[in-house]
Amino acid sequence: MKTTTGIQRGKLYSLFTLTFVAGIANSIVYPIVPFLIRDVATGTITQGQISFRTSILASAYPVGRLLTEFFWGALSDKIGTRITILTSVSFMSITAFWFGIATNFSTLLLARFCMGLVGGNLSVMSAALREATDVVNRKKVMAKSSGIFCLGTMFGAAIGTGYDPASWSKAYTNFFQTPHFRN
Repeated sequence: MKTTTGIQRGKLYSLFTLTFVAGIANSIVYPIVPFLIRDVATGTITQGQISFRTSILASAYPVGRLLTEFFWGALSDKIGTRITILTSVSFMSITAFWFGIATNFSTLLLARFCMGLVGGNLSVMSAALREATDVVNRKKVMAKSSGIFCLGTMFGAAIGTGYDPASWSKAYTNFFQTPHFRN
């Protein structure tokens, strides 16, 4: 295989791995959120309330990221991309654990929001990817990074379902039995 100068392969692979994990962190909770909300609810809860709370909880992460994305970029410029990414990933691990042990909706919401606040590392990883490659290969590397994030998002949702092949089989069978696919 021909090596291209100007590409730091080790750094690229590390950043691609972190991008994949960021995709997983983004979507791993989505399949289980309605069940979490039902389980932590006090008293009876209607399907409409579960749907509303699911929407609120799903939006907490991106709202947190939106509020601090510029902060993480500025911090990266000040102290460097490596330490910024490591700090963000460390704090994300802590908030993910906090989310996992939450026993009520308020704590779930706060933990997910805080996960967004400390999870603004995608822009920093994009900057690091830019530094790790040359101008000739930059577009290809950035496109791969986007694809890897999408793969991580798909795998996160799969992991969140508990990876039960029987439920997947049933879900896909039911999906393809909708009117759009019967004809």
